[in-house]
Amino acid sequence: MIEPYLIQTKYSEVISPSNFLETRPFAEPVALSELGSLLTSEQLGSDRLNHLNNLLNSLSQVCQTSDELQAGLLLYLYPSCKDFRDRVTQQLCHPNAYEIFLRLRQIDGLSFKMETEKQLTRARDLIYAMCGNFSLMMALLLIRLHRIQQFEDLPESHRDLVAKQSLHVYAPLANRLGIFWIKAELEDHAFQILEPDQYYQLKKLVAKKRNERSALVESMSRQIRQTLRKAGLNHQVYGRYKRFYSIHEKLQKVDHQFERIQDLIALRILLDDVADCYAALSYIHERWSHSEDRFKDYITQPKPNGYQSLHTTVTTSEGDDVEIQIRTHEMHAVAEFGIAAHWLYKETHRRSAVKADLNKSFKKLDQTLQCVYPMTPQGDILELPKGASPVDFAYHIHTDIGNQIAGVKINNTISKIDTQLENGDFVEILTSPRQHPTKEWLNFVKTHKARSKIRQFVNLQKREEFRRDAWSILEKDFRHAGLNLNRMVRENRLENECQLRKSQSFEHVLNCIGQGSLRSQEILQWFVDAPNEHAATSRIQPKNKKTPLSIKTHFITGKFHVCVEGLEEAVTSLAGCCKPVPGDDIIGYISKNRMIKIHKRNCESASHLENDQLLAVNWIEFA
Repeated sequence: MIEPYLIQTKYSEVISPSNFLETRPFAEPVALSELGSLLTSEQLGSDRLNHLNNLLNSLSQVCQTSDELQAGLLLYLYPSCKDFRDRVTQQLCHPNAYEIFLRLRQIDGLSFKMETEKQLTRARDLIYAMCGNFSLMMALLLIRLHRIQQFEDLPESHRDLVAKQSLHVYAPLANRLGIFWIKAELEDHAFQILEPDQYYQLKKLVAKKRNERSALVESMSRQIRQTLRKAGLNHQVYGRYKRFYSIHEKLQKVDHQFERIQDLIALRILLDDVADCYAALSYIHERWSHSEDRFKDYITQPKPNGYQSLHTTVTTSEGDDVEIQIRTHEMHAVAEFGIAAHWLYKETHRRSAVKADLNKSFKKLDQTLQCVYPMTPQGDILELPKGASPVDFAYHIHTDIGNQIAGVKINNTISKIDTQLENGDFVEILTSPRQHPTKEWLNFVKTHKARSKIRQFVNLQKREEFRRDAWSILEKDFRHAGLNLNRMVRENRLENECQLRKSQSFEHVLNCIGQGSLRSQEILQWFVDAPNEHAATSRIQPKNKKTPLSIKTHFITGKFHVCVEGLEEAVTSLAGCCKPVPGDDIIGYISKNRMIKIHKRNCESASHLENDQLLAVNWIEFA
């Protein structure tokens, strides 16, 4: 059986590529013989050739196809080879390898902002989603690790960028997959590049502390072995040294007091199964006093990345605190390799049998694969739902940009605004003040914001059309009735009546008329039937001129009718506000529709009518 704790230090030795080349042969050896022919030894140097060979061994453990393996090596060789594209495309044995290489190169060459935690999280999600499967993510991490290990070969102007990306983006990605050893290596090398003075000072302090505690570690290891051997537990015990960057981070929390860090060296115990882990914990707690507040059970409650272990801190008879981690061999493999442990630990399985489960685990880690991560020209990364379009992208930036999108450039190429965006696309929105949303956009946008804003704009445009149509209809009807709509609106007569009769604004009523759910005649009738005609502009014709009244009937009620002085014949009606009856003192009011409204003289509404539009009227009893 493999001893998983050796994986970290003997990565390329634990599982030989021959274990799975028989089931999945890399046809006609792909490796240094062919890819190396792209470069001369003078271009690479013997050290880098050896490093390339080591990278090949590492990649061969994780790549699922020979195309992926070759693509990974191409990415590593890319910066060193002139006329790379032409030479590589002519010599590749595997047609898909170049496409995978382009994908990896796009990810590796991403330039994004790293100023806020939100930007960093988006960058990690983008890379994770662009990889799409475990083997490409692992290949990318391994290449990044090999590159930063040789940071002396990098241009000085490029070192800080590689280090910052490694520290803030790639190391957390390794942690997301639970691959601790890659995470720790990336952090330490980045720390060395970005803070060299602090790094070397800390290195000296740690070396001194290790010398001081080495005797303690040896003594505790020996005593634990004796205790567990006596208990009949099959076990392995060894020391674990805290990594430099991890110490650096912890120093920030203890005011840079190095002496307060107690877990520079911890003991790790590996056992066969979970029951043995709890049994070992019981024996250790029985022999040494322990701190309850520093006990963590990550077996019962694993970390999100799948990490499982028991953590406890015991105090020796001399008063020294010692941290102890207890886990099974398989838990240790997961702790060091995360989901990669399913690939490396289960050596007896054929890789093809593990591949599906591995990628399933990769996709289950989070929901980033349900999203797409395009970028602005300034390097900001946006998170949008899968299938999102440039219109979604534009509205995500700002509503005004979405409302005025006239076109789009995707990766410097003019594209349609309904194009589905892909991870890593550079998107430049082209706007025009003459462009506006249309309801057809609703057929392809994905985000709630885009749909909401498009509907809002389209409905607003409809309301404007309804308003214009309604105003035209009302104005025509009011004019025929002898009423001045504009004046009545200015005097708030329409607004007041709409609030009184409909409990709605005049704008809402206009919208209803435009939609056809309300007739303009109903609104007109409010002012024809009621004593509100003082807003009209009509004036009665002088008495010495003929008034063309076309209807020749008097208003009759019972034995009485109304006689209008100065007019031989007129159309009259009783006002609905005061409802005059024969015997009441009355007055008449003539409107532009040539109808005479009869009011009580003391009617409150009549008091607002203009005097030159009032007529003298009388009740006349039939003989």
